[in-house]
Amino acid sequence: MDNPPTLGQRYLLDNAEQIGTGTGWNAALLSHRLGSANVTTVELDHASAADARRRLGRAGYAPTAVGATARPGIRRPRPSTA
Repeated sequence: MDNPPTLGQRYLLDNAEQIGTGTGWNAALLSHRLGSANVTTVELDHASAADARRRLGRAGYAPTAVGATARPGIRRPRPSTA
């Protein structure tokens, strides 16, 4: 028997949060499917996030696209010198 989705399941079907915006391609696909208001995408590189925002806008999408900074205290691994 098929039961209707619960509120939590409905949220998962109707909203998307993406880590790593890149060019914005996946955010555009998600926006097309779910509507821009239901998509949030996060990019560590602020310039890439701004570029993706412009691309998404030209394609007619306006998801929440943010550039985020890693938490203080988290260090990138040093390259191996071996």
